[in-house]
Amino acid sequence: MENLKLLQLEHDVIILIDCINDSYQILMDTKNYFDATFKKEGKLSKLRVSEERKFPDMDIKEILDRVFSEQKKFQVNFENEISSYIHLFLYLPQKEKYLCCIHENYNLEESSVEKTFEKANMRQQLSNMITQFFKNIFFKYEAVEKVFMFYEDILFSKVILVISYEEILRSNFIHYDDVENFEKFIQGFTKLKKDNAEFRLKFRGDSYNWFRMYYDIEFNDNEVISVFGVLKVIDAEIKYKYKSERDLLTGLYNKLTTERLVEKALNYSTANSYLIMIDVDNFKAINDNLGHIFGDAVLINLADSLKSIFHQIDIIGRIGGDEFLVYTKHVESTDSLCTILEKICKAFNQKYLDGYMEHEISSSIGVSRFGKDGVTFGELANKVDIAMYQAKNAGKNRYVIYNEMEYDDSLIIEGTHFNSMKRISSHFIDIDICFNLFNVFYGEKNPIECLDKIMNILGNQYDIDRVYIFKVNKALGKSMFKYEWVNGKSDDMPALPREIPLSLIQPILNLYDEGGIFYFDSSMEFGEEFWAGMPYRDIKSMLHCSVNIDENFMLTIGFDRYTPQIQWTQKSINTLVFLAKTVGVYLLGLGNLKFFLERGDA
Repeated sequence: MENLKLLQLEHDVIILIDCINDSYQILMDTKNYFDATFKKEGKLSKLRVSEERKFPDMDIKEILDRVFSEQKKFQVNFENEISSYIHLFLYLPQKEKYLCCIHENYNLEESSVEKTFEKANMRQQLSNMITQFFKNIFFKYEAVEKVFMFYEDILFSKVILVISYEEILRSNFIHYDDVENFEKFIQGFTKLKKDNAEFRLKFRGDSYNWFRMYYDIEFNDNEVISVFGVLKVIDAEIKYKYKSERDLLTGLYNKLTTERLVEKALNYSTANSYLIMIDVDNFKAINDNLGHIFGDAVLINLADSLKSIFHQIDIIGRIGGDEFLVYTKHVESTDSLCTILEKICKAFNQKYLDGYMEHEISSSIGVSRFGKDGVTFGELANKVDIAMYQAKNAGKNRYVIYNEMEYDDSLIIEGTHFNSMKRISSHFIDIDICFNLFNVFYGEKNPIECLDKIMNILGNQYDIDRVYIFKVNKALGKSMFKYEWVNGKSDDMPALPREIPLSLIQPILNLYDEGGIFYFDSSMEFGEEFWAGMPYRDIKSMLHCSVNIDENFMLTIGFDRYTPQIQWTQKSINTLVFLAKTVGVYLLGLGNLKFFLERGDA
């Protein structure tokens, strides 16, 4: 109980003040701050009377009023003729209570400034620690009886739940997906093994929360007596980790996470493990004829099919717009593998009607085997890529298991070099639309007409409501809009101002990353200073890409949307950033910049 020792070391008294029930509870009093007859629990009015007797010159009622109204941390010095105490009030929003930590004030004349600062800093750290602790749950595990006891407070005085190890396994207290890991975790106690663990537990209500368990083991002669520790709530951490590791559309792992998990899994793989790449045939026709929203629905359906075919321990990721990668950790035989691959082919072979024509998709699947075809991710990925292209070149809607004896790697790589580059690029940007816009750049002589054509294509392709280009003039302290394109579907949009003071737009410019890029959508929150620089407030998402001309001038291309339900995919953002930078280069490199910047200036 190191934490309790630390509390006793740094504070003389700890009181829990319940704002809802207008009551107090004395958790610790090591220096007889209160009279021996004073009750450990009671109404706040009793506590107020006691403090008014000790400190007659203090307005105790006003201080308690702050407890009820401010809901934040604050500190008050309580003094009388013979003593001085510091009262630190820490608000615990999860419990709507205050933790009042009291310690005797020290005299600056009796201690050095350095020692005073050090002690104050230690108390600040301890206060932060206590605040964090009161968000969590504490536990003790009696090894002989195999019983868990969970507590609400660090002093192990308020029991939440007493439950046996067997009851935990039988009940729904722990999430069924975590039961096996929980059993292994408990078994590790007998080996005096100390390790952090994460589980989903249900203490109150019908929902599970993620907890991370920190603990220490009390043992005698290598025999575990008890285990005690803290369960830290990590729901926000898990949610952030999930979002950072997942493809937002399908819920599968994203490309980087898929590769990382496969590389980690290879350290424990057997000869029955396979890497499987699945490319959706003819998917572009779905997007072009039925729309991107329908195309997204198709991808979600295909991802769900993969989840149903493979096991939970297998790694399933979306590594490109229409490409998936699976690492299956154990397949009993080649026949079992073929059965799985045939299920994928069947699930991906779908037909869709747009009212006039039928559009069919299928899958080209490549497979490589751990050990036989490589032991690193790079080796297996190279072989699976070759096999997948063999399937595509052989007519699509099929799978190919890599066999080194059947293929001349150099011929295959040489024959598909351009396609490979295009496919790799298409993981990150829409390569087709980029090629189309390059033709516009080189085919149109007038820069403004060129921009109009490009923005028409981009605006309609990505459902953009407004595209604009503005120049930041740091010397004059203002930004000036030089070009604007508005989608014909958006008739009610407010007009952009001709100029905006640099002081207003600077908070937005401060958010640009090192590459001059800034993005936000309706899921993000910004303060009033941010919105003050906006010429309008109905915007739901924005993408800015800037190009520095010199130390005083910056050119920024902006894309705005007013529709919150339309989500910008990472690939869309990458494509717009790439093309915006290309527009900047076009204006800078073809002698159009002076004409463009001077256009519309007085």
